[in-house]
Amino acid sequence: MNEHSSRSHSVFRICIQQNNRETGKQLMGSLYLVDLAGSEKVSKSGAEGSTLDEAKNINKSLSTLGNVINALVEGNTHIPYRDSKLTRILQQSLGGNSKTTIIIAASPSTLNETETKSTMVFGVRAKTIKNQITPNAQLTAEEWRRLYERETDRTKQLFNALAGLDGEVKRWRGGEKPAKENWYTEERYAPLLRELSDNSEALGGILSAEDIEMSDEERFLELFRLLDEKDDEINKQCQIVTKLEHQIAQTREDYNKVQRDNEKLQTLLEKAQHEADISRSEIKDVLQALEELAVTYDEKSAESKALGKELEDLNGRLADLQEKVEYHETEAADVKERTTAMRNKLHELIYNLNVQIAEVGSTVSKMFALKALLAESERQRTEREKQIAALETELASTSQELLQVGTKRQLCVELKNMTDMDDQLIARVQSTIERNAVHLQDQISKARGDTERAITTSNKLREENIILKLQLERFVNETDLLRRRLDTNEGNRSDGPPVSACREQAKSEIKAMEDTVLHELQVLNSLRRVFITDLKNRIRKNANNPTTFLEDEPLEAQAIGTALQRERIAFLRNSLDNLTRVHKQLVRDNADLRCDIPKLEKRVKASVERIRDLELALRETKEQMIRDKRRYHYEIERIKEVNWVRGNPRLRTNIDEKMPSSWSTKDEREIENKYKIKLVKVFTLMGLNLSMPKLEMNTLSLLSLHSGQQ
Repeated sequence: MNEHSSRSHSVFRICIQQNNRETGKQLMGSLYLVDLAGSEKVSKSGAEGSTLDEAKNINKSLSTLGNVINALVEGNTHIPYRDSKLTRILQQSLGGNSKTTIIIAASPSTLNETETKSTMVFGVRAKTIKNQITPNAQLTAEEWRRLYERETDRTKQLFNALAGLDGEVKRWRGGEKPAKENWYTEERYAPLLRELSDNSEALGGILSAEDIEMSDEERFLELFRLLDEKDDEINKQCQIVTKLEHQIAQTREDYNKVQRDNEKLQTLLEKAQHEADISRSEIKDVLQALEELAVTYDEKSAESKALGKELEDLNGRLADLQEKVEYHETEAADVKERTTAMRNKLHELIYNLNVQIAEVGSTVSKMFALKALLAESERQRTEREKQIAALETELASTSQELLQVGTKRQLCVELKNMTDMDDQLIARVQSTIERNAVHLQDQISKARGDTERAITTSNKLREENIILKLQLERFVNETDLLRRRLDTNEGNRSDGPPVSACREQAKSEIKAMEDTVLHELQVLNSLRRVFITDLKNRIRKNANNPTTFLEDEPLEAQAIGTALQRERIAFLRNSLDNLTRVHKQLVRDNADLRCDIPKLEKRVKASVERIRDLELALRETKEQMIRDKRRYHYEIERIKEVNWVRGNPRLRTNIDEKMPSSWSTKDEREIENKYKIKLVKVFTLMGLNLSMPKLEMNTLSLLSLHSGQQ
């Protein structure tokens, strides 16, 4: 018993044993109280989980019980008691040594009409089972003794009968012909044979007295001959008795078999009458269902064609998806290679720009150093000019004193010496000033050339900065546009063509950006070469035509120029940082696109599996259609034959009219399949849960009854 469920089979067994103290006889028996759970329809009960599993087990055990009852009713040699525990326990109650009583619970509600009919049919079948009842007795020693004595008496009777038969045979062999009333019969001569057996010793004594006269040798030979004949006769009689017993057993088996067949035929007759009574009221519904089947054929054929077209479309889409997956894989590889090349080029561009910035910085530092050196040279020149002016003043005063004191020779000599010294000093100072002036002029010309080159470079870098700024803005706008398109494509990623189109567009835009970056690199390299060439030319030109730097370019303008150059350098660095960030963003977007590829592959695989399932379902449906067509064709032929035999060509004419004359083999298969499915639905609605062979039999009987009524 299942204590955890409200629905289960319940089996209660009581074993009883009876002992007779006077006779010592024992009787044993078992009482089974069984409560069977009814079959359950999951569509009505809504069972789920463990309750659904219990319902399956209950229905399975009831189905096995029905198979056992059918086998007993039909008289099969094999009864499937061991297919379930329930039938194994109830083996003696079903066709065994027991008396079985069945109580059926039926519902009067029309909602349970199908279950009620099935239960009544189950009861009718179970009622036809015949049990063989014998007492379950255990014999005592006294009963065994009496049974042995009875069998011993029977053996003696048989030996007596054998002796009578032996005597009659001897008379026949001796040429005597006994009268018919003296022929041996067991009923007539049984008492005499018993007396003969009781007096066998006396007869043996008489025979031995008569045979005294015979010689011992002849007597022994005669006795051996008689013994051989008796043995042969006994063997023959035993064989005859065995054959007769076998014939009696065979006759009994035939009689039992005929009796079971008779009962089976009576059961089938009752069942046929019952089904005929039920079918008379439903024949009109069956004919109407056939008409509806003929009408719905066109709809079902259209559905079949639509299903075939859908399968073809799915196959085409599968091929397209596979091609797109291969294309996306190659595209991803190309994008990866191009991204790597673009990253390398950007790194090279950044390195070149850093080198150029370092060169510009070194040039600016040199320019500042030249400016400081120029200022120091100017200060020294001013001091020397002051010294020269002071010396000229002293020279004038000294000349005046010499003119005033010209009389003094010593003063003249000193003045002459001083004049020579002054001339030497002036010459030395002038030569020093000239050398310093030449050196300063060279430095100023170099500084001026460097400044002009720096200004030219700054102007070019400013122009390039403006160009790069515009390109950067355009690049940022294109990146935003690509992001918006990627966001839009993420929403429509389930469709194959938009994703591929967006990828193609992204690929073309990335290629355009790569071309732009390459062009910018080429422009920068060309500007760098032009800058170096121009710087060399200016250095040569300034070396040939020295000019004064301080007269043409004041220090304030130079300071302003260096500040602008620093701002431009800072702006270029910011532009490079922005380009680096944009490149990283492009790399991340490329990684996101790569991450989308496995998702698309999974969707493609899911579509492939779904198409395979649809193909399998279509194949199974076609096979089922072929099988149903054969069954239905067989059923139609049987219906036609029965109607011709019963003299009812009207129904056959109606059926032929409902079936178009221009059907092909495929159309006939589909129509007959639909007819068969519709018949199953009609019988299900009527409450007849029948298999396909039973459906053919019931359809035949229904049409036969209908023809009989007409």
